[in-house]
Amino acid sequence: MNPYLNVSGLDAATCAGLLGYSPRLFQEWAAGQQLIPPSIASHIASVLGVDANDLMAPPKQPVSVDEIEPAIWFKLRSENLGPADKELVFLVRQLGTFYEELERVRSQGGASGWQLAFLQVRQQINTQAPPREQGREAAQVLRSRMGWNTGRTGIGEIIRGSLRNLGILIVESPIRASKIEGCAFHVGDSQRPCIFVNNHGTTWFRRNAVILHELAHLIFDLPSEGASLDVYNHSPENEISELRAEAFAQEAAAPKEVLAHVAQKHGISWTAPFKVDDLATLVADTHVEPRLIVRAAIESGLLASTQKDVLLGLQIWDRLKQLSEHALSTKEYLEFVGQEESEPWNLRRNTTIPSRTLRLPVTYVKNVLEACEEGIISISRAARLLMIDEHVFLERFKMDHLLGAE
Repeated sequence: MNPYLNVSGLDAATCAGLLGYSPRLFQEWAAGQQLIPPSIASHIASVLGVDANDLMAPPKQPVSVDEIEPAIWFKLRSENLGPADKELVFLVRQLGTFYEELERVRSQGGASGWQLAFLQVRQQINTQAPPREQGREAAQVLRSRMGWNTGRTGIGEIIRGSLRNLGILIVESPIRASKIEGCAFHVGDSQRPCIFVNNHGTTWFRRNAVILHELAHLIFDLPSEGASLDVYNHSPENEISELRAEAFAQEAAAPKEVLAHVAQKHGISWTAPFKVDDLATLVADTHVEPRLIVRAAIESGLLASTQKDVLLGLQIWDRLKQLSEHALSTKEYLEFVGQEESEPWNLRRNTTIPSRTLRLPVTYVKNVLEACEEGIISISRAARLLMIDEHVFLERFKMDHLLGAE
């Protein structure tokens, strides 16, 4: 048996289904009955985090998985996590390899600004400071470097674009069975940083904080730890990396000057009794959930701790929907913009080949379609990059006009 194909801890049939290959063929590769073609071995190796040469020429003597298991799969051994968690990491890692391939064929070379940005942040903080202070200092450095201080308002609308411009892959997809709320890791030859956020049963305001939390892990903790994995309802307790990441996300999204500016702009007093409209307005303008706002306001001295329970007890959602389209459900948003619900864009981003569905980033899908329209990649390759069947690709994106050009 080829031990390198087993490092993820998923069985051969599941791996084959996630990769979009025949289970029978994958089993033959695992059993050493057939050689893995070099191009396929390179792709699988990137997803698994192993060397392609090891996949094509596995050891003749038995090797323990403990000796060859990459750090990311070791981290996923936790008893709190299950197959769905491993599968989502597997799929996002595969998307990362496709992302790299698309950039190569489009001769874009891949943005690598994240390396310099991360280095500059690490160099400008006091590594001897308490974890939460490190997180706050790092957030302040990054806010300044990225231009997030402009306007002293929420950054939820711009963080995804800003981070993608640095070369960071961000994937937000609903994975119902997974316990992972967010995770981060590096993938591919370039060690591209990837952030995954599970948007099942959560809000855009919460996801903004999760993205920033995982970004802190990328800056401080990876790739040495293989991955950061944050599960729902997990308390950071005394974990240094979690305390630092929590403080980073809070300071990056809702520093004192932003909270003060938004409150002043709307005539909100931090000392007067809060109304539903006050808190809804703060959430709409800062782009983060009430819990983070309240915690940040208390720690920065704007809000008395005695007001915490009152604010968190306010039912703001109906009012928030009037103030921000990000509070709307998909159906409500389509009604708001006047579109039919028959084929929302979200569903057109869903994969079909893998055994578990992943929702692809909008910019990635658009880049694949542009490359196909320009003749840089074939229809079959475009379908593969989007992890859908070719006939689904043609039907979903109306690309029949390209068939005669191939």
